[in-house]
Amino acid sequence: MAAQNNQNDTPSHQRSIVYETWSANITVGEDKTVDIFVQPQEIERTWSDDLSGRIVTRAGAVKWGEQTEAATAAEPGTVLDDGTFGPGEYPALFPATPPASAGEMRTYLSSVLGLTGESTAGEWFKAIQDLRVDWPLTGAQTSALIQIIKTLPDVAVAGTVTDRLGRQGVALETETREGGNFKDILVFDSATGLLLSAEDVYLGGLEDIDLPAMTVLSYTAWKEPNR
Repeated sequence: MAAQNNQNDTPSHQRSIVYETWSANITVGEDKTVDIFVQPQEIERTWSDDLSGRIVTRAGAVKWGEQTEAATAAEPGTVLDDGTFGPGEYPALFPATPPASAGEMRTYLSSVLGLTGESTAGEWFKAIQDLRVDWPLTGAQTSALIQIIKTLPDVAVAGTVTDRLGRQGVALETETREGGNFKDILVFDSATGLLLSAEDVYLGGLEDIDLPAMTVLSYTAWKEPNR
């Protein structure tokens, strides 16, 4: 397993995570028309063991959809938010170092997010994304996550793909969250085994969501150098 063979360690004193998020900006007009465009945001999170840190969010270039008078995008490169946090203030969902064995990792995720034996594969996929937002995971930590995924029901290997940033990986997917109306996708780097990106797709079928099937609701791509 490539992830398991990637032995570089995460620095203990400070860690930095850089990722790009894509989400649908949805505006419903007075005439009930729906305007949708997708503008990425690049987020850089840096934090230390004393829970001090900084989070900077910048606007990217619009990738899809039309802007209107009611729905406009920020100029690419615009700093949308810049927050600095003193010791003990940084909003880390997972402040403790993630373990490197599958059993301990399962307990670790469950203790923070309340996952149980009844949780769906989609909920576990979401937990993995949440963890990756906090930590630049090592190969051993990622391997532990992959071992957990192997035990989950209703997970399919979608094969080799190219993610939205042009990187090659292997996609795993599940359609188990919210009664099967959403598809969750994780893409792992073909060479290193590390997590590259994650995607949340609406499959249709819900009366209170007036969006076409296969709408990508969110996308996250991690951009810091592979460890």
